[in-house]
Amino acid sequence: MLAFMPTIKIQLFILVRIAMLNWIEITANAAWIFAVALEMAVVSFAYWERNTSGQTLRMVLSRPPMFITLTIAGGIFFLGLAASLPAIWEKILLLVLAGFCIVQIWRDVRSYKAERLPNLKNKEDE
Repeated sequence: MLAFMPTIKIQLFILVRIAMLNWIEITANAAWIFAVALEMAVVSFAYWERNTSGQTLRMVLSRPPMFITLTIAGGIFFLGLAASLPAIWEKILLLVLAGFCIVQIWRDVRSYKAERLPNLKNKEDE
């Protein structure tokens, strides 16, 4: 029975240490770090596509899937940063910027669907 006591003490110590972590802060920081990684991946893919297609980087990034993905990453970045900063005025500013990103995503998706739907209907008619 006494041989198991150190194991129980170690397990209790680990549980106490896990409970001391601020999971909201960790999640908020993970969100904006993920957003930066997503933006870097989109720009890297666009740069590769630019090299293979011969177009400019601006033309590749202005395509709707790339632009929508960058805007989504921007919204996640602003939301994650707003959740991790302590000052209220910083949170308000970043939430307003995230709101702009959400509106931009909504507008881009609507226009992208409107551009694609007539083409899909014409293909079905043939």
